[in-house]
Amino acid sequence: MPPVPDNASTPTLGQALLAPRSIALVGASDDVTKTSSRPLQYLRRAGYAGTIYPINPRRPTVLGETAWPSLSALPTVPDHVFILTPTADAVDAAEECARLGVTVVTILAAGFSEGGAEGQKLVARLRALCATTKLRILGPSSLGAINLRHKTIITANAAFAEPDLPTGGIFVASHSGSLLGALISRGKARNIGFAGLVSVGNEIDLSLGEICSATLDDPDVTGYMLFLESIRHGDALRAFAIGAAARGKPVVAYKLGRPPPAAELALSHTGALAGEDDLAAAFLADCGIARVFNFETLIETLPLLRRLPARPAGVRGMRVGVVTTTGGGAAMVVDELAMRGIEAVNPTQQTFHRLTEAGLAPNHERINDLTLAGTRYAIMKAAL
Repeated sequence: MPPVPDNASTPTLGQALLAPRSIALVGASDDVTKTSSRPLQYLRRAGYAGTIYPINPRRPTVLGETAWPSLSALPTVPDHVFILTPTADAVDAAEECARLGVTVVTILAAGFSEGGAEGQKLVARLRALCATTKLRILGPSSLGAINLRHKTIITANAAFAEPDLPTGGIFVASHSGSLLGALISRGKARNIGFAGLVSVGNEIDLSLGEICSATLDDPDVTGYMLFLESIRHGDALRAFAIGAAARGKPVVAYKLGRPPPAAELALSHTGALAGEDDLAAAFLADCGIARVFNFETLIETLPLLRRLPARPAGVRGMRVGVVTTTGGGAAMVVDELAMRGIEAVNPTQQTFHRLTEAGLAPNHERINDLTLAGTRYAIMKAAL
C-alpha cells in the first residue's frame, strides 16, 4: 500500500490503515514490560518514517519521546489511532477520534461483542459513531495492522519484536491476532515473505473482506491468506474474492469451527457463531477461495496457487492430472480430490503415446501405476 501523498488532505481507507502519515498511540506506556509499550517500540525499531504521537496524560515523555495529554492537544489530526486503553476508556477515545475527524481507529481491548449485555452497549456506541461520522474502526479485540514494506508496525503482538521480518507479496487477514505471529515465524523459516498482516478482531465496522479489498490494487500484494473463525460479512468477502480472481491474485483460507469444540472456541473468542461447516465450505468454494484444513497447509498452499490461473468466483470444479510413483498413492490423491469437487481426468492419447516413447507401458486408464520403475530417476523424469 503506497503512502499518502503529502499534499493529500484525507487518506484513503487503505492508506490510513496500512500506510498512514501519522499514528497516535492512546494509552502508550513507558514501561517496556507492558503490552501498551510495544507499538511505539516496534515502529521506532522498524524505522517508520511518519509522525508518532504517544498519548499519556500522566507523563511528559514515553520511552524518551514527548507525550501528549490528549488527542485534542495534537498539532494535526493523525491518520490512524491505535487505542491501547481498557474497554470503557477505549469507547471514549474513539468518540474523541470521531469528533476530530480521524480516518481509522484500531481498538486493542476485548470485552465488547463477547462481553455480554454491557459489552453490547459499548458496541452500539461504536457502531453509532461509524454510522454518523467518517470514522472507520478496526476491531475491537484487534492486535493491529502491519505493512512491512512501509515499516508500519501498528501492533501489540510480541512476535513483531523479532528482527528481520520477512517481506514479500502475501497479505494476511485473520480473526486471530496471535496467529499473525505464528505465520510470521513459519514464513521466516520457509523464506516466505509478507506484504501486510491485519488482525480484524470483532469486525463491528471494518470487515475482513473490505480490508482485503482495500489492498487489491496494491502491486506489492500478490496473494492472500485468510484465517477465519466465522463468516460474518459474506457479501464483502465475496466481492473481495471476485476482485482478487479478476486480478490473478489467489486466495487461500483456513476456516476454524469444524468439530463442535472448535465451533465453541470460535464463538467464545470473537463472539461470532461459526455456523454449519458445510455451508461455510460451499460459500468459500463458490467464491473461488481455496480452503485448507490445517495450519501448515495454509503457509504452503499459496506459493503453489500463484503458479496457477485464478479460478473465478462461482466456477466449480477443476480438472487435474496426478503423477505419482505408486498406485496406492494415486488412489489416495484421487480420493482426496473427489471430496473437494476436483476431477482427476484420464491422460490424453497423446500423453499415452509419449509415455510409451519414454519406455513405459501405460494401461490407458485413469491411474497408471509405474510401480518400481517409477522410482528410477531417469524413467520418472521422462514420464514427467
